[in-house]
Amino acid sequence: MSLHKDGKCQFGFTAEFAREAEQRFEVKQRHLELWTLPEDNIVRTVQILVPASELRDIKIDKSKDITWLTAPPKGAIGTISVFICKSGETITIPCDAENQWIVSVLDTPLRQAVITYAFTYPDNSLTQLITYEKGRLTSLTKDKCFPHGTRATLWDSRKDHNRHVLELACD
Repeated sequence: MSLHKDGKCQFGFTAEFAREAEQRFEVKQRHLELWTLPEDNIVRTVQILVPASELRDIKIDKSKDITWLTAPPKGAIGTISVFICKSGETITIPCDAENQWIVSVLDTPLRQAVITYAFTYPDNSLTQLITYEKGRLTSLTKDKCFPHGTRATLWDSRKDHNRHVLELACD
């Protein structure tokens, strides 16, 4: 996902990966979605949902400058949200809020980007959606061999600018 200072945004493959993506996934365009941020003062550009059940142990290269998030508890979902705020606006989390954190803030002259992380427990509707999508992913990948830790992301975009990514393990 790429968010530009003029408010234009895109979701898709990098220029470096576009050719491989075309071969692997039969996609003709590297930009799967293009949109413009609305004029609202604060916009949640995307919310990434990672069920605890989909996390896998991997070897970690701690030499890289990466912020590692705490795994959500069993049965919960790690929810990463990216907000874009107009200059002078900001996101705050109440000091008594449990299981919610501001992970990173990036200030620019025009906007502020804020990444938050929270643990949430899915309701029945979300649990059914995750089970359904996991079943679909399993059927699509049953004859494929993926390296341990391979992830699939399912993108959902709505006209009200709600964008969600569900991340699932391919094993």
